[in-house]
Amino acid sequence: MKSDNRIIQNNLHYLHFQMKDRYESGNIPTTDELLRIDLTKDVNQFREWAVKSGFYVPSLFTGSQSCGKSLSNLKFQFETALLQWKYKKFIGLGEKKEDFDFYKYIVSDEVEFNELIMKGLTNCSVALDELNDMNSGGDNTTVVRQIYVTNSEVNAQRYVYRGCATPRANSFYELTSLLVFRFVGRNDAEKKSYWMVYYNSPEDTQKYPLGVYESYVGDIMDMKWYGKYREKKFQRMDLMDKHAVRDKRELRNSWIILEVYNELSTLTKMGSKVPAELIKSTIEVILQKNRLIYTMLAKENSAEPLRGLLNLEASINANKMKKLKLDLNKPDNEIKYQIYTEIIDKEQEKLDYLINYRKKMIKILEEYEDIR
Repeated sequence: MKSDNRIIQNNLHYLHFQMKDRYESGNIPTTDELLRIDLTKDVNQFREWAVKSGFYVPSLFTGSQSCGKSLSNLKFQFETALLQWKYKKFIGLGEKKEDFDFYKYIVSDEVEFNELIMKGLTNCSVALDELNDMNSGGDNTTVVRQIYVTNSEVNAQRYVYRGCATPRANSFYELTSLLVFRFVGRNDAEKKSYWMVYYNSPEDTQKYPLGVYESYVGDIMDMKWYGKYREKKFQRMDLMDKHAVRDKRELRNSWIILEVYNELSTLTKMGSKVPAELIKSTIEVILQKNRLIYTMLAKENSAEPLRGLLNLEASINANKMKKLKLDLNKPDNEIKYQIYTEIIDKEQEKLDYLINYRKKMIKILEEYEDIR
């Protein structure tokens, strides 16, 4: 098949069809043969053509710990972001080069990326570091993934260019990555690492190995924003470890719970419980105002501790009213007065503890977000 300009510009697609033909004919390439194919230039040309055309190229770097996947991922996404600026493909960002600060758009974990895609403010390149099953879990996983798929496939031309780094294959993100880079080796002296490139075919959902991509990271390591990124990453990890917090979602949920509690707590003054429907609708209002999207399960799991707080406060107020109505001139009422006092004190102690816990989580959230 004779190549023309379209195929030269889009050569990774062409190479994928060639490799597919080989697999179907039983002429499967050996590992040694693939390792001799240098695809560095091809990948870079393909990416530039894709960005220029408004084409979406999600990628995934995977390998063992400390193999250099995070750095290569940052390098790849940084270069993609520069191409987006070059071809004026940014949405919602400044047009001048001095307005471009890649560091502002680096996110170090999946939770922050999920928050970014929910808001959909920009299509800037984003690098995700160290994806894992814990980050991928949680009450809100289903809706986050569905939003991700919608934005990456349906709204691809006006959305983020996501690149991931993960210690091992992550089925969801690997499935939605057009290019998958698997670690094959590195040269520390030359600051280079080497990756087998797999084309994740949209046509038949098979991954076809095409050759090796060379990633030189020396220039990235010398950039100021990389030092800031590394510092931010480990400071945030230390903060979460210090307070035994699994991920940022726990902190955000505490903020939502206290917001709704403060909104509804006055309704308990007469000792009445707050209707469950009112709690759910208030959660919905808070989420809508702050552009946060939760699944039904996540909303219910936020409503449960809220019901506990509000019912506890309602019980305190109800017992206070009963205590005030006691006629202390009657001998038996002195005992009831003491019992009510003990019950109120114990319930107030529990309520104070739970509220202070949520306030502590919010304080940690503020510290987390202050690490820039």
